[in-house]
Parts: sequence; C-alpha cells; structure tokens
Amino acid sequence: MRTTPASPSLPLHALLLTTTDTHLTRLTRLLSTPAGIDKSLTTTYYLLVLLHSRLSAHLNTRLTVLATAAAQKAAPALLPGETLFTTTVAPPSLARLARAKEATGKLKGLISDYRIFSRLWGLLAMYAWGKSVYASPPSDPVLRFIAYAQVGVNTVYQGMENAAYLAGHNVIGGWEPAFLGRWWAVASRFWMAHVVLDLVRLARVRQVRLAKREGVTVRDGGGEKKELEEEKRVVESRRREDEEWWRQFTVDAAYAPLTLHYSALKAVPEDWIGVLGTIAGGTGLRYMWKQLA
Repeated sequence: MRTTPASPSLPLHALLLTTTDTHLTRLTRLLSTPAGIDKSLTTTYYLLVLLHSRLSAHLNTRLTVLATAAAQKAAPALLPGETLFTTTVAPPSLARLARAKEATGKLKGLISDYRIFSRLWGLLAMYAWGKSVYASPPSDPVLRFIAYAQVGVNTVYQGMENAAYLAGHNVIGGWEPAFLGRWWAVASRFWMAHVVLDLVRLARVRQVRLAKREGVTVRDGGGEKKELEEEKRVVESRRREDEEWWRQFTVDAAYAPLTLHYSALKAVPEDWIGVLGTIAGGTGLRYMWKQLA
C-alpha cells in the first residue's frame, strides 16, 4: 500500500515570519479605518489609565517607605515637638519609576486629546445617522423611538463636546475653568443617556427575538438533508445574533459606570476607570480584529 509522504513542515523562522506578516497585515488594515483607529486608541488609552494608576500607587508606596526610613533614623536626635525637614537623593529605580509615571500620564493625555479632536466633525456622522434612521426606521415602535432618541442625545453630546474641546484650547474664549468643568459634566449626561437607551434597546431586541424564536422549532436528529442544512443555518444564525448581542451588552455595561463618573459623581477609582474602559474598548477591538481574519 502506497503512502503519500507528509509535506515538510515550515522551518521555525519561516513560520514566525509568516505569522508576523499575517498579524502586521491585519494591523495595517485595522488602522486604515477611522473606526479601527478609534478602537485601538480607546483600548490603549484605558490601558494607560490603569498603568498610570498602578505606577502612581507604587511610587507613593516607595516614597512613603523612603520617608519613614529617614524619619526613623533621625528620630533619636530630635527633641520633643521638633519637625524634621530633609532632602535625599532618590535611588535610580525610584527616579525611573517617577519618569515612567510622568510619561504614561502625558501619553494618555495626548491620546485623549487626539481622540476628541478627531471627533470635531462628528456632527456630520450624526447627520448621516439621523438621515439613515429617518429613511429606514425600525419597524418596532419601541426600537423606532429609541433610535430617534439616540440620534438626538448623541447630537447634543457631540455639539457640547466640540464646544468644550475648543474652549479648553482657548479657540473659544471666555470660559472659566469651573464653567468648563460643569459643561463637561452636563455633556457626559447625554453620553449616559445614550448608554441607558442602548441598554433598553438591547432588552427590547432580545424580547422581540425570543418571541420570534418561540414559533420556530429546531429539531435534533434525523430528517431530510435539505431540512438539516436549513436547521444548521438557523442555529448558526442564532449563535451569531446572541454573540453580537452579548458583545454590545458588554460594551454598554462597562461604559455605564464611567458615564456616571464623568457626569459629576467622580466615584469610580482610577484603577476601575482603566479596567472598565479596557473592557469596553478591548471588546470592540477584538471584534474588529476577528472580522479582519
């Protein structure tokens, strides 16, 4: 009995080059679209927020240890009621940590500024979105109301963000810092309204979808080949619908606490801002990456 010899496997270096080329090609395609750039920068920004928070905490701990050690050494020589003021040369590792924290803070600020700048013409996208909804509104009355409401709140948010950004860079003059802060907080409430509306939309989509599925039975077992293929198609379609639903829900659920935070509560620690934002941005980025495979 003749056997076909197995094709020789690629050398390790060739395999690595092929894999690297594949990933770089996908990355190039991802970063060639505005949506891909935004998802990448969103994820990077919130990762930097988390990293900056961790570096700050570690730096504060190291400085506390250094100050405590200096105080303990000087304590025997101090008289009651005396206060110690001293300077000391920071260890190289501590200086590197401080520089890393500063660099991380500047980079995340730069990314945030670029992302907002790139949305200055976002009102055009709002016009296109509103036109699309008007031309082809959802048939369900609840979803139709939500669609129009989302166009409205996002248009207001985009206009307020544009004004705040330009005022923050002194393009629009006369805005006091306190007023600008309140303006950002009010704008964030329209972002929060969008997220709440989207969660309601997802709940309604799930309700309508489950109602439709109740009238369709997918059988397990035998049947004609054509029927089995149709059932497989239905099962796969449902799987994709559910996967997309959970993806959108994950993004909204992660953003919801952040909208409360930026709407003036300021109740979310920096660590959790980084974690939640990374979940939201990373979920969208992962989806786009898979689509480019």
